[in-house]
Amino acid sequence: MDENLSRIQQYLEHMNEAIENTILLASNIFNRIDEVVHAHTSLDPETLTADECHAREQEVTILINRLEELRKEIENIMNIYEIIVCDVRNENHLIYCTDWKGI
Repeated sequence: MDENLSRIQQYLEHMNEAIENTILLASNIFNRIDEVVHAHTSLDPETLTADECHAREQEVTILINRLEELRKEIENIMNIYEIIVCDVRNENHLIYCTDWKGI
């Protein structure tokens, strides 16, 4: 395998790992949202204070915002993946991405 194809394979492996980690994190966030909502709905509404309701709403909002960030991260990874796939299909083995630290 030539050096460029070896580099492409390494990049794809890094992308797969990044996507797997992002999906795992998203799954954990969904589970936490479910826990917060379940805990909130199982409590007696008469005993909840406005501060408790607000705190739960804030936590869910923060978690939803983090999910949106993760969606964008996956979208960025997939855009890079498309560049590499198009590059390989065109038999032009230039690598457009050399810094994977951000993924």
